[in-house]
Amino acid sequence: MNLVVLSTVEIVLLATLVGVLHGKALYRAFPAFQAYLWVTILSEISYLVAKGLVFFSILPYGTARMAYAYVYLACYLAGAILIFCVVYDLYRQATSALPGIQHLGIVIYRWSVSISAIMAVVALCNLHFDYHQLLLAGSREVVRCECILVLCLVTFFAFTAQTFGMSYGSRVFGISFGLGMISTYQLVAVALFLRFPTQGMLINFIGEIVQLSAISLWVVYFVKAEPQRRLVTVESTSPLIRWNEIAQLLNNPAGQVVVSQPDALMAEVHAVIEKAKQRGAGMSVAR
Repeated sequence: MNLVVLSTVEIVLLATLVGVLHGKALYRAFPAFQAYLWVTILSEISYLVAKGLVFFSILPYGTARMAYAYVYLACYLAGAILIFCVVYDLYRQATSALPGIQHLGIVIYRWSVSISAIMAVVALCNLHFDYHQLLLAGSREVVRCECILVLCLVTFFAFTAQTFGMSYGSRVFGISFGLGMISTYQLVAVALFLRFPTQGMLINFIGEIVQLSAISLWVVYFVKAEPQRRLVTVESTSPLIRWNEIAQLLNNPAGQVVVSQPDALMAEVHAVIEKAKQRGAGMSVAR
């Protein structure tokens, strides 16, 4: 029953966080994050419903477990995909002061996600599983890619927050740090489930503790006032300015200027000029 209590507390915290988002009109700034919270609430409610159906003998244990497994898997995959969108939004907000760097990073991010998805699909195609095992393996690959991406984002923000004018008290950093906690647990949990398959209850209990800690952290970050973001100031000789200018030029090409001409074209131009000179000289002699 400990998991039931923890799940109930988690739903209350998630509902509180969603209420704070709407109360402060922050759901427009973090739409993907709000969707992720709703998916998590649905997953936890489905767990409590399945437990209640078994407890009151409305459904047999096997049927309730199978129904919950499908709902949980759907929420699990939806949550993993939404986290990709959350990471995208967080990066855009963090780098808004440097539009050139922002655009370059977004292009790299899209290619990285696409290549990761292709590699995951190829890896699954080489394995021979039945339908249920294929779903589990696919969800495991998606979550693994998502966890690595989130941890890279947290590391990136930890070293560059001051450069982009953010502080460690900003909501962007708070969301990414909470997701980093959850992602670290998920990477470890996958290895523990494979190594100790009989300890699923203990691993899930640890997961609920980590989840509650991350949600509590988010509640604190959204309830308290966010520090005002400072202006991004760097030295005039900083390579960051040069990289931002180069990225902006790549993203926003201006008018084109001819800097060289092919040999054939230049020969034709010279021929036209010579003909014009000859005609001008003939007109002068006639006069």
